[in-house]
Amino acid sequence: MTDTLCIDNQMVGLTLLTALNNIIDDIVLKDAIEKLKAKEKDIIIDRYINGKTQVELSEELNISQAQISRIEKNALKNIKKLIK
Repeated sequence: MTDTLCIDNQMVGLTLLTALNNIIDDIVLKDAIEKLKAKEKDIIIDRYINGKTQVELSEELNISQAQISRIEKNALKNIKKLIK
């Protein structure tokens, strides 16, 4: 019975550690997104949180899909830099 409890405690510990790491990752990502330029931030939020397509955003913002793609690509590059 002690072995099972030990295994269960290890599993609970790993689950808790995973949860804490996910929370930290979320905070780091949120902070990085907050540091983006307004247009980059809006596009990243609409694309990855609100699930909008580049075409939908291009129509809403009255700019080409290619411009949305470039802004999104640049924003993702900036996020990577901020996280490292």
